[in-house]
Amino acid sequence: MAFISKYDTPAWKKRLMGAVDYVKYNWIRPVVAEVLYYGYYQFTFPRIHKTVDGKPLKPGISVYIPMKDEDTFLTTCLESLLDIVDQYILIDNGSTDNTLKILHEFKDKYGDKKDIVILHLPDKLLVEIVQIALTYVKHHWVLKWDGDMVAVTEGDQNLITLRKKIIHQTRPVAYTLPRMNLCGDFFHVPKNFSVIDAGEPFLRTFNNAFRFFEDGGRVEHAIIPKYYRLTRVNYICSVHLSKIRPLLRLIYREMYLDWREVMNRSTERDKKRFADFEVWKNAWKLHNFGTTDERKLKFRVGRLFATMSVKNTHSGFRLPTVLQELVAQRKHKFEIEYRDGAPYRMVEIDDVSMQSYQPDSDDLAWEPSESRYYSDKQRFGFTDLYQ
Repeated sequence: MAFISKYDTPAWKKRLMGAVDYVKYNWIRPVVAEVLYYGYYQFTFPRIHKTVDGKPLKPGISVYIPMKDEDTFLTTCLESLLDIVDQYILIDNGSTDNTLKILHEFKDKYGDKKDIVILHLPDKLLVEIVQIALTYVKHHWVLKWDGDMVAVTEGDQNLITLRKKIIHQTRPVAYTLPRMNLCGDFFHVPKNFSVIDAGEPFLRTFNNAFRFFEDGGRVEHAIIPKYYRLTRVNYICSVHLSKIRPLLRLIYREMYLDWREVMNRSTERDKKRFADFEVWKNAWKLHNFGTTDERKLKFRVGRLFATMSVKNTHSGFRLPTVLQELVAQRKHKFEIEYRDGAPYRMVEIDDVSMQSYQPDSDDLAWEPSESRYYSDKQRFGFTDLYQ
């Protein structure tokens, strides 16, 4: 597994980690993979290259998408994969918005063309959800996806052309799929993070021995066996809308992952104090945004994510047509407001509760800080974790 650098990891350490990863994944791993493929794979992989219940896999791609409160662009996300995947495994983790309704509408519309499985697992952890999802996989390939990713299907190279290339291939391979990250609205990208990141090995030859674990107490990973060939695609495969969503949802994921980390790694005192997630949420909001009032919080979150954004100047990439159409139809839902020539506030266009909101002196005095928000030590300052 690659090293994971954080926002406040020193630059020299990031460079060292990058160099180590480069040697590991470009020189050592390919040699090991080929040796194991010919010496070990022949005896092992055919036995586990089956469904979880031991049946033969079908040619094609199964996609699993865990989600919670992802209704913002969910239909666009799901429809972008129609020409790419054969089976959808859609897992709702207890949404309170229209997510589950959208999933059933999607199945009603496309269920005669695609195999669509909908699971409602409100009380499960993410690492449990994805493990359950794999028990439904029926195809040679499995694709990990998120409810805030839109597949790129236009141009000479895209996920459709990749599908055609691999559809009958069973050699164990994991494809890393680069993605473009947008921030604030469709016309802005992160100021201090990668506009185009390498992504993860989202697309893999399936085997029923995949096991997930919580990495650092936060996110789920399945270890890719050493005999898999790791291949990075050299073109953008998706547009990532992780920072274009309802303002309070923008911080929900960070809040939840922080809570999981405390529950996994912190002191017993912290675990008792914050065993109730609602208690944790209020303490987290107060520490990181100075308020628990919903409208004040939305204003401050909007300020923070606007300051994280910069105009997209990537000349070699055009938004997928489906996203351009959302803009033309005024269905893009979010936009960045400018003040004095700089991004000032991210606005949720249809949020009636904020249309008459007037920031008070405390709001105007509150200074958004990207470095503070992404510094583990500062963000966890009200806990024992980084003391």
